[in-house]
Amino acid sequence: ENRGFLSFDVEYLDYTSAQFNFTRRNSSQFLEDERNKNNEIRNNLSTALNFRLGGEVAIQTLRLRGGLQFIQNPFEDVSDRDLTWSLGVGIRESSFFLDLAFQRSIREGAINPYVVPDQQEQQRILSDAAINRIAVTAGFKF
Repeated sequence: ENRGFLSFDVEYLDYTSAQFNFTRRNSSQFLEDERNKNNEIRNNLSTALNFRLGGEVAIQTLRLRGGLQFIQNPFEDVSDRDLTWSLGVGIRESSFFLDLAFQRSIREGAINPYVVPDQQEQQRILSDAAINRIAVTAGFKF
């Protein structure tokens, strides 16, 4: 008899491969703008490695679950962190279910509110934030 599950995901993203395509109907009018934007992407973005871990335990009709997620910032030379954890409890019956979940997201890092062209040093604002969420879900099977 299955009593639950455990899952682990690793996600590798290469943001440097993103590209704009401004050419429309074989027009070269915006070719230089396209080249500049694509160079900005290659120069300012990097790769990211994201992790997710989650699990659920079933004890008769009771369900207990938890999860953890780590998201890496795609901007080059930025060490922002985004960590989220969650806990949940639920009841599963043959004709209905009821779930309660709590999630806490913690973001530590800095943001650039705007970019000044041709400036080597940009203004950065340190930003630490925590967001809490509570969700209740009910469902009926018919």
